[in-house]
Amino acid sequence: NYRSTQTVLDAATAVIDNLVVDGNSQGTGSNYRFMGILILNANATIQNTSVINFTDPTFGGTQHGIAIYARNTDGVTRTVNIRNNTISNYQKGGIVVSGTGLSANIINNTITGVGPTSMIAQNGIQIGDGADALISGNTISGNWYTGLNESTGILLFGAGDVQIASNVLFGNEICIYAD
Repeated sequence: NYRSTQTVLDAATAVIDNLVVDGNSQGTGSNYRFMGILILNANATIQNTSVINFTDPTFGGTQHGIAIYARNTDGVTRTVNIRNNTISNYQKGGIVVSGTGLSANIINNTITGVGPTSMIAQNGIQIGDGADALISGNTISGNWYTGLNESTGILLFGAGDVQIASNVLFGNEICIYAD
């Protein structure tokens, strides 16, 4: 049920390097789970890549539009490296890493939300469901929801072991939130 432009599925190791991945704002109700790069139950490196325009044609509140989504569903130990990328114009999330056994190194990325909006609570980086992460050297901005929920630069939601160091966070409603 995932709708992504680039998918790595059950691979030993994959490298995505020096690409422009453009969703062309083609998210819709029928493109539920619209995302740029999906890493599902795989080791991967995503580097030197621009991931842009993962929104509905008219930016809205539908809970999809993730630029990079790494997910582990079977608990097997895996690692994703997400480094030196530019991520912008996403609807819900810049980078989402989820699942027990998954470890992510998220280093030196520039992640830019749309700025203050009443349409959707965006998150620059989200780590959850037992995933571990090192988040370092990133510049994260423009995640601000003017409604009742909150937007975050970095959201830890049921995360495992996470280390956060040397990031620049500005223009986010909440810079770092851990639950």
